[in-house]
Amino acid sequence: MKPRKTLNLFAVTIPGFEILCARELEEFGISTVRPVPGGVDFEGGLKELYQANLRLRTASRVLVRIGQFKCRDFPALYQKTLQLPWGSFIRNGTPLEVRSSSHSSRLLHTDRISDTVEAAVHHSLGNPDQSTDNPRQAILARIEKDHCLLSVDSSGELLHRRGYREKSMAAPLRETLAAGILQVLKWHGEIPLIDPMCGSGTFPIEAALLARKRAPGAHRCFAFMHWPHFREGLWNSLLASATLEVQPLPVSIHASDMDPRAVEATARNMTKAGVAENIEIGLTSLARLVPPAERGLILCNPPYGKRLEGDQNLERLYRDMGDIFRRNFRGWSLALVCPAKLAGKTGLPLKKMVGLTNGGIKIHLFRMLL
Repeated sequence: MKPRKTLNLFAVTIPGFEILCARELEEFGISTVRPVPGGVDFEGGLKELYQANLRLRTASRVLVRIGQFKCRDFPALYQKTLQLPWGSFIRNGTPLEVRSSSHSSRLLHTDRISDTVEAAVHHSLGNPDQSTDNPRQAILARIEKDHCLLSVDSSGELLHRRGYREKSMAAPLRETLAAGILQVLKWHGEIPLIDPMCGSGTFPIEAALLARKRAPGAHRCFAFMHWPHFREGLWNSLLASATLEVQPLPVSIHASDMDPRAVEATARNMTKAGVAENIEIGLTSLARLVPPAERGLILCNPPYGKRLEGDQNLERLYRDMGDIFRRNFRGWSLALVCPAKLAGKTGLPLKKMVGLTNGGIKIHLFRMLL
């Protein structure tokens, strides 16, 4: 059975990035978008599905909605799951991973929900082919108020795993979080950018990819590549089109840190990402950093978090940061990603833009003109 021409699709996002993701989808020609809490509903065929995985910077994964139905007992769950077109998306014998959730429903045991769905899918596909070497295919089962929604994950590994992170420092920002922050700030390469506490280099690398219009998924594999009706020619065509859109970097991007390990991690990661020639990197403290232009954007994710609880120097760090930014970077925009209580220690009149989480810690994006 061939896949339907129109698929019901859902891009999962970090809470707060739904509108940004919807705009991304609209930018490459998808008009049927509807932001909802946790993501964006949209419609399309295989072309739109491939494009979403290839180009989206703010999405965590892209799901295909396979079917939905009312369900109040396990026999009904099995029979209705059995009737759905699994053969269009999963090869016979592919190992499955069913992730289930249930809220306000008669079916509450999530392990049994997963087992029931997995058994029905295997039955639907026929006798297992033990010779397959396909990676595990994820299926998501969500039951809410006795309404079951079944989806197939088209992405595989989460989309923030662009494939360039070889080395990480403690508590690095996810690539999707960094890309979304750049879009909230409406930075697309119009003015120079500095990250003076670069850590693993996520901000400068994502900035280079964004400013050069390089598709974030161009150098990785996806789950849909192992589906029965994967159209390799269509994928290669979309990949070639994305490659033609890449442009030279229009402005300078600078990364620095006072920790040699961070500088090394950033250097290795930006080389793997193919943007080493686009980012100037240096080992220096914030106090010695010299602005490379009269104006630009400082984007900084300073230390915070559970690993630093009890650190008597943390508040002093933020006070010193505020003094240095105010004194040395007049005319620049400052964007700070940190918890609100620490932002207040800078002594700067920072404006709160959006609330986020990083590693389970509540943070905010702040901005001001110095």
